[in-house]
Amino acid sequence: FDLDGGYGVEPIYARYQTPINIKNEDLNKVGHTFKHWERNNQVANLPDKMPAESRSYKAIWTAEEVGYTVVYWYEDADSDENGEYGYSYAGQYKPNDKFSQDTKLFELVNNDLINNQFDASNGKHPLHNKHFSYNRRKTEQEENQGKLKADGSSLVNIYFSRNTYTLVFDLNDSSNTYNYQKAELTKDNNIYLGNQYKITAKFEANIEKAWPLDEDVTQK
Repeated sequence: FDLDGGYGVEPIYARYQTPINIKNEDLNKVGHTFKHWERNNQVANLPDKMPAESRSYKAIWTAEEVGYTVVYWYEDADSDENGEYGYSYAGQYKPNDKFSQDTKLFELVNNDLINNQFDASNGKHPLHNKHFSYNRRKTEQEENQGKLKADGSSLVNIYFSRNTYTLVFDLNDSSNTYNYQKAELTKDNNIYLGNQYKITAKFEANIEKAWPLDEDVTQK
């Protein structure tokens, strides 16, 4: 018996006319439903008794529609020692929809999944609609190019990059804490006037080293 990845019956070695008792309902293949047997590429029924010759039968299956899980990844706020930004697990979501096993994983990515409100791993409300942008290029990478697995264990990974923001320090703003009309800021041996000093960084990045201290600002 060629079960084509299924299971439920073993080869039978018996004398001629020995009764054969195989139940189709005992045949199983993950993500498939048994359809029929074929012999020599023709639909065939199994004999009730052992024939007077050796025979081979192939199980034909119908693939079922299967589900999948969406995994969301957020770009890290800070780079590693090489200046590269990794991605960390943010949360996941399992849609109720099911699709053909011929469906490519990336074909499942749509606006509904991109904008989905999932439960983040830290229990907080997701932030990706406001402070993150969908990273199509990263999402299209090789790991999303396969097809749905028959057992429903496929993961569709969706990646988000952190938005970048800029803080502008206006030394000549009369409403600031120091009420400086004219001041200068010294940072890393550089002198900044007016609103020249800015910090540009990704959302939630550590900007402690770039943040100006009181002693960095002097009135002219």
